[in-house]
Amino acid sequence: DYVNCTGINELAENVNLNIYPNPSEGVFNVKFNTIEKYDVDLMILSSNGSLVYSKTDLNVDGQTNIKVDISAHAKGVYQLLIKSENGIISKRLIMK
Repeated sequence: DYVNCTGINELAENVNLNIYPNPSEGVFNVKFNTIEKYDVDLMILSSNGSLVYSKTDLNVDGQTNIKVDISAHAKGVYQLLIKSENGIISKRLIMK
């Protein structure tokens, strides 16, 4: 029997995540709305998998807004990863 044990859905069900503006010129707001407290790591990867931005051990509780500036990097598509012990949320960022 196959059991899906990634934990991706568990975190996604408990965290409402809004990213704006997207697309942007390189400055994004990552707004969390949670019903519980989470310690998360936020990472942004380029299209080739290189880490371009990272913040670790962020305390997210209720409504939390984090400003992310990757404007020093090339225009293109990036992957935002939010990781906690409960799973991972993955979103696409577009820098124009």
